[in-house]
Amino acid sequence: MLLMLLAFGAGSDLYARVYWPGSGNSGTSGSSGSKSPFHASELPGLSKKPLTKEEVSINGQPLTLEIYQLKTSREMLTSILKKRIKPEFLTAGSDFFRVIIPTGRHSSDRWLFVFAAPDQPVTAFRIEQDSPVPPATVWPRELPPLPAGSKADMIMEIPRINAVYGSFDHANGDPVQLLVSYSARLASAGWHNAGAEHSPAIRGTGEIYFRNQPERQILWVKFGENGIGAFYMKNIE
Repeated sequence: MLLMLLAFGAGSDLYARVYWPGSGNSGTSGSSGSKSPFHASELPGLSKKPLTKEEVSINGQPLTLEIYQLKTSREMLTSILKKRIKPEFLTAGSDFFRVIIPTGRHSSDRWLFVFAAPDQPVTAFRIEQDSPVPPATVWPRELPPLPAGSKADMIMEIPRINAVYGSFDHANGDPVQLLVSYSARLASAGWHNAGAEHSPAIRGTGEIYFRNQPERQILWVKFGENGIGAFYMKNIE
């Protein structure tokens, strides 16, 4: 999944430009008056350099996406984020945290922390914005159509790897039932499920699909319990 999504240092040092409590509308919380900058490398197990960088487009705006790993537990990271980030700048999902740190009047530092298996590192996506991202308007034709009643939330295109990610508001529909019904829709469009998460008996909320026509493609589908769903599709060479 890239619920994703969503959603994120220069050189060997990574500064999130977060300020400790008492520094105004900085995105952090607490009672101290200190304005010492918070060094993101203090987060347990954070890689000092990004694993990779990608030029991306979010809702049509060109940006750079950096990807990191945190070798820490979900519980520890959750505790740190909830202690240091004001609730209005923190969005929690069933398997992700999205953090927005204001760094100026129109700039921000955005992080998306995605949790995999309990014994796996946390994947962190980071984007620095110098201006507001426009709202999502046209749903990309590369992705399957939005589920009925859904509204586009964010669209990310990654040209180098020919991949597209889109998140959407599915109006708090039951994630299990949404996956079951949408899986049938995908099957009629030539997609084949790679697993059995879409089975009503398993009660899954996400599934991976593939197809060979008209192109070889892989598709990841996720319906979150928080009302946000996501599609991620990539062409396979």
